Amino acid sequence: MVLLFGLLSAYIHAQKTGEGQVVDSAITHGSAYISTLSWMLYNTGQLQDELGKGWADWGSPWHDTYECADGKFITLCALEPQFYQALIEALGLGDNPFFADQWDTSA
Repeated sequence: MVLLFGLLSAYIHAQKTGEGQVVDSAITHGSAYISTLSWMLYNTGQLQDELGKGWADWGSPWHDTYECADGKFITLCALEPQFYQALIEALGLGDNPFFADQWDTSA
């Protein structure tokens, strides 16, 4: 991903200016950078050692992949509160207290 970003940036620069670029991308640096999101999720309890326990690894009903009537699939991830609320309303569950707190895992 980091290499692709560098290549695309160099390409855009070349298109605009006619000048070339040197793209330096190290796999270890890119891997370390990209893994910071996973470590943040793990350190804040949003990702756990056991799969299916956190929202980020499909441990919640509002972040999962579902099969549709046509046999195709849709992935939902209503992470932000306004999107979660819109999903609950669209499903006709807005009055159900069970769905009032998006982060309540007690049920």
